[in-house]
Amino acid sequence: MREDDLESLKKALEEFQQASQAIGQMAYQQAAEEQAQNESSENEQKVDDDNVVDVDYEEVDEEKE
Repeated sequence: MREDDLESLKKALEEFQQASQAIGQMAYQQAAEEQAQNESSENEQKVDDDNVVDVDYEEVDEEKE
């Protein structure tokens, strides 16, 4: 390798690292947004479950009566 090529390789590597870091940040942000949407969907589903009614019951043995 020649010296002048080494500097251009260093510059290209630095640009690549910056670009890959930016892509990683975007992927992380997108994953966080999807997780937040999933959590809000789960919360909405839990609201629908509020229509459940608890009931007390007593077993009756028909033979004893």
